[in-house]
Amino acid sequence: MNINEAVELIEDADEVGHVPLLIGVHGIGKSQAPKDYAKRNNMYFEPLILSLMDTGDMLGLPKEKTVGGLSSTNWSAPTWFTNIANAAWPQNFELVDLQFNDPDFQKTALQYMETEGVNRAALNEVYCKYYEVPNDRLRLLRQDNVTYKKAKRSLLNLDELNRAHKEILDAGLQLILDHRLHAHELPIVNGKETLIVGGVNPAGGDYSVGDFDPAFIDRILEAVVEPDLKTSIDYYRNINVEPVIIDFLQEHPSKLHFCPEDGSKGTSPRTWERVDQYLKAAKATKKSKERITRYLKSSLGTSVGIQFMAFYSDYASAFRYDDLVAELTDIVNNNPQLGKQAQADLISEKIASLESVKRMDFADSFIKNAFKEKPKTDPEVALVYFYALPLENLAAVLKALQTEDVVTYAQLAKVDKQHNNKKLFMKLVGYSVDK
Repeated sequence: MNINEAVELIEDADEVGHVPLLIGVHGIGKSQAPKDYAKRNNMYFEPLILSLMDTGDMLGLPKEKTVGGLSSTNWSAPTWFTNIANAAWPQNFELVDLQFNDPDFQKTALQYMETEGVNRAALNEVYCKYYEVPNDRLRLLRQDNVTYKKAKRSLLNLDELNRAHKEILDAGLQLILDHRLHAHELPIVNGKETLIVGGVNPAGGDYSVGDFDPAFIDRILEAVVEPDLKTSIDYYRNINVEPVIIDFLQEHPSKLHFCPEDGSKGTSPRTWERVDQYLKAAKATKKSKERITRYLKSSLGTSVGIQFMAFYSDYASAFRYDDLVAELTDIVNNNPQLGKQAQADLISEKIASLESVKRMDFADSFIKNAFKEKPKTDPEVALVYFYALPLENLAAVLKALQTEDVVTYAQLAKVDKQHNNKKLFMKLVGYSVDK
């Protein structure tokens, strides 16, 4: 599955209280998927890269406590747990932000906090006294007798789970299985457990990883996430990645995630984001070609770096979407006496010379810019482009629109009727009959 599908899987797992485990190679967005889900659902996001953590980071620090003459070891709350607890129950709050579901407890709690102060520690203390439970932990986190109206649920992302040291791995497994670590219990907010999402690199690849036992595997939801060109391209467009990167990847899709056989530097979807940042900086500061080449080889690996640099150097003279719109606009404005097919014939040879992937990408751009809300491109200009497409590409575009976006399909049909008496669609019917 791709990253978008992984986000949907997290949503499905969350609805039924399951723990998804995202399995995939580095740099494809395994960490971004849970982060996106948390942002979409207004959750606090706590990422842990377990392979980089030591015992103190994960478990907190041990401390000795004497009770009734007996010494025992307790663990201080680690920072990541404190962050999650504070999101659910802050240390200080206003009384109006509390919802009491036990009227008798409400009366006792309000009287107690009048003298002890309005804060989490005081409320937890009176809670423990009233319900006769030990005041040895933050009991407020997992009860519903009193709730904090502004509580924020958390998503705990356990990344690189199978690359962690044994003590860290065991702690992560306890969190997944029990939603607790020693006395530190993960909060329940609005009746829902803290969401845990795991991330691992695949076994059998060039990773130092451990295997999970069958009992653990039986308790989690495995999801294999793979690099996906279309999803990555859509994402890159949304964050305004340099067009040269998008066009390069469309012509060389195998370079989206490339691992050289000799184990040297390769690429991943994350790599291309870094390259985008560099190219924007290089353009702003007018770096020399030699400096850019050195950086690209270091970032992309020697073979891909050289290949991309050659593409980058030739890109200024390449045929791009803006150039195409300008040329088609001139054709439409300067040849009003011609029908749309005749106008398209003036540029069809150039369109046919393009890679099929680029033709389809241009078609997507015309659909987005000419037929969506607040169009940036004249729909009549877009119509001429569709007439200029080879029939197999036109058939693929219209079939996809009819299946996935009937509103845009209808808009295109309307423009074709207004300007050329539905001949675009009639052209396609003839092609279908011939096929």
